[in-house]
Amino acid sequence: MTVSTNAALGTNALLTLNFANSETNTVSALILGGVSKPNGVYNATTDPLYLSGAGSLQVTPSINPLPGPIQFGVSGSTLALSWPTNLGWILQSETNLTSNAWFDVANSGNVTSTNITINPATRRCSSACVILERVNPPHGGSDCSKSLPPQLLR
Repeated sequence: MTVSTNAALGTNALLTLNFANSETNTVSALILGGVSKPNGVYNATTDPLYLSGAGSLQVTPSINPLPGPIQFGVSGSTLALSWPTNLGWILQSETNLTSNAWFDVANSGNVTSTNITINPATRRCSSACVILERVNPPHGGSDCSKSLPPQLLR
């Protein structure tokens, strides 16, 4: 189950979790006693002052489902890419556009920017081309919101 709103519990409040089969429900934010909890799983064991009963709450920020702007800039041999409104989207890379062997860039779902080395003489990607994709649904095809200029792609 996913709770689309935030869960906030004030000081001296106790939330009883009575989830069937001690399941874990997902929330986009959890505030216990005025403190915002980071991403993670919380239950009666981790926070007994605020949570009781069977089950857990997993804090996972919601991912913007809409394509956002892809910003880019070139300085010397560095192409700087950022997608400031789309934390959680996955950056993918491909070194040979004819092979269709795209792979996820490690930890890219946790950031909103990256730097890529390019050939300053041709201003083209020297080792890879990139695409930005939503995590949910994963690998469901490109959700690029803006194409890079043709001179940056091979």
